[in-house]
Amino acid sequence: MFAAPGRTALDALRGLYGDSAHKVLTAQTVRDHLRVREIHPRTLKLEASLVSRIASLTETYLAGQRMKLIRGELISRAVAHAVVQKITESTSGLDLLITGAAGSGKSGCLFEIVTDLIGRDIPVIAFRLDRILPVHTPAAIGAELNLPESPAVVLARAFPKQKVVLVVDQLDFVSTTSGRPPDFFDAVAALIGEVRGLRAESQIHLILTCRQFDFDHDARLRSLLPKSESPQKLGELTEPEVRTVLTAEGTDVATITPPQLKLLLLPQNLALFIDTGLARQNRPSFVTQRSCSTRTGTQNTRHWPLIPLRSLLSGNRSLKLSRVK
Repeated sequence: MFAAPGRTALDALRGLYGDSAHKVLTAQTVRDHLRVREIHPRTLKLEASLVSRIASLTETYLAGQRMKLIRGELISRAVAHAVVQKITESTSGLDLLITGAAGSGKSGCLFEIVTDLIGRDIPVIAFRLDRILPVHTPAAIGAELNLPESPAVVLARAFPKQKVVLVVDQLDFVSTTSGRPPDFFDAVAALIGEVRGLRAESQIHLILTCRQFDFDHDARLRSLLPKSESPQKLGELTEPEVRTVLTAEGTDVATITPPQLKLLLLPQNLALFIDTGLARQNRPSFVTQRSCSTRTGTQNTRHWPLIPLRSLLSGNRSLKLSRVK
């Protein structure tokens, strides 16, 4: 990693390549060539507080995700177990991408992964792209996270020769459908490139999450995953998992119709069903959140549209519980 504009460094390396036909280039030769052109390796001053700042950053991420857990409890997912196993067993850095439909519980899955990794004393930096301002460079991403350098560089330098993990949630925030400035995607792509470049000296793993729709329809996002790798697809909950959650909430599961149960397989829908208090009603119906708040005396700023009864009776699983702006 060198402190220079990308184009400047590339031009310097291109010149070295053109002048070195039939010569053997070493790492030191390249460094010397760049140094005389005032292109120097990026350095990071390791302050005593840096490790605690990393831990605080990731704990802030976990705190936000913890608030979204259904009933405040983790529903363990097979994808989370598979990802943790891959990382713990691997001796080299991995690129892992988790995809799933909107509301499928991707962030909850990441909560489980990050918590498990930290419990194994594996350093993690985790953050959401939709919680930082769009910027143009990996170093600027680090600045948004109150880090002195790019998150990848900070991890590699703060924990040399250790297995470390960089977690980037909400990759779809920079998709073509998001309307975000294209430079932000470039900064994220450069950050991923840094992770791979640092693997020559650090066992740094990368975990990304992305909505399935954006991954399927944005070639730029697909290009971020090596062709040899396939996404880890996160599906719906199983019926036994949903029944267990509903029973714990005090729901008479026998009153839940099969079409309703199918709708609740999506974690987002299950969370809404419980948050509104509908799960505690006798033979609950699916109504607006506002109506539910009026009935139960609870207040919630999120409002949801009426679900037609015929949709429930027909078992329409394509129906989404969408917010009304």
